[in-house]
Parts: sequence; structure tokens; C-alpha cells
Amino acid sequence: MNPTMATPLLTPRGGGDALSAIEREAKRVAHAFGVEEWGPHAFRHGFLGMAGNVRIGWIIDKEKGTLKGVEVGLHEEPSTTLLRRSNGTWGIALYPGLTDELMAWGLYRLGFQDKAVLSQLPSLSAHERMEARLSLPREFWPVTWLEEEKTVMEYQSET
Repeated sequence: MNPTMATPLLTPRGGGDALSAIEREAKRVAHAFGVEEWGPHAFRHGFLGMAGNVRIGWIIDKEKGTLKGVEVGLHEEPSTTLLRRSNGTWGIALYPGLTDELMAWGLYRLGFQDKAVLSQLPSLSAHERMEARLSLPREFWPVTWLEEEKTVMEYQSET
């Protein structure tokens, strides 16, 4: 899978560095949630795509180039799991079922670590975590995974 933007972003005023950070984070989120084709939606730094019959929408903070919110919803039904950051705190609104499972899977692949949010989602088995890691291109791995890999490689080179 190689997620691609259906519509390219416009260059923001003040240069391309902010755009690069926003595009990179948008691609990382698309990969994490299994979105194959996506594009800008609703407002400047919002994105929308489909993963099968599931609608995934996300917002990137234009100042920091980091995830600000994500919504996972079934295309034909009003069932949505919504994650948002407000005033420095993550909050989640749950719709039990498939959308919660997809949110848990995507957040794991993003390296999301807010325990208060994660405790409300279904946990992934060791097998599911390994599958999630192996199915995500290395260039989009969270820093924690890269650090774990480095530690393992250093240990193996010592033995």
C-alpha cells in the first residue's frame, strides 16, 4: 500500500518547511490507518480518505505539523470514534465496535501513548501489534519503535 494524495496541497505563505511537516504527518496518518487515497478536506489542514468502507478524517496542527485529531467512521452509518487534542489534553468519544478497533490499530501504528485514551480502546494482542509493526513502512515508524530496533541491533552486535 502506498497512500497518495488525490489532490495536492497548496503551498502555505512563508515557505515550504511547514508544508513539508504537514504533508509528512498527513502521509504518516494515512499509512497508520490504512488509507490508500486521500486529500484535503473541509479546511486547510484537514484530510479525508477511505480505508475500505471506513471513512478516516484527520487534522494536522499547522504550527507544529503534528496530529491534532482523527475521526474513524463507517461510511453508511452515523457511527464515529473521535479523538481530539484541546488545550493540550487528548480526549476521545467512543462508538463501540469496528470504529474503536480501527482507532486502536491506527493509534498504535502512530506510536500514540496517552494512557487515559488508550485504556478506553480495545487492546491489541501481541500478534496484532507485531502485524501492525510489520505492515507499516519503516519510514513512518514511531520513534519508540526505531529506538527499540536500535537497542536490539546494538545488543546483537555485542554478542
